[in-house]
Amino acid sequence: MQEQYYEELGMTEKELLEKYPFTTLKNIWSLELVEGNWYGLIPTGWRKAFGKELLEEMTAEYDTFSTEYRHYWVVEEIKEKYGELRIYTGPTTNNMLEIINKYTELSRHRCIECGEPCKQRNVGWIFTMCDKCFDELQNRTKRKK
Repeated sequence: MQEQYYEELGMTEKELLEKYPFTTLKNIWSLELVEGNWYGLIPTGWRKAFGKELLEEMTAEYDTFSTEYRHYWVVEEIKEKYGELRIYTGPTTNNMLEIINKYTELSRHRCIECGEPCKQRNVGWIFTMCDKCFDELQNRTKRKK
């Protein structure tokens, strides 16, 4: 299996985990480490648009955590919902919540595919995509006659 390379960060998954150890996946019940990282679950366009800044701000807050609190702090889930980035954690600090909320808001204005500025569109489903990526999506999903 080939190691993931994050172009927007200029680093491999191994380098990511060394620089940002809090991105390591944890089992939310046992808190045991699981292979991989949660950063890679963020859609590509959003990682390109603000991934590095998100990690840097989260790092600054994470570095204020006590050693014990670091052990218990966990990102439980990352996904797109209602056209925005959702990052769910276990108990966290108000500052970390502010950081997460900031990037949730930013995600509403950046294409989930390419990271370019865009507006959300509601066509029965909320898409946060630029015109180009939305047209490509429509072309890929058209039914063949």
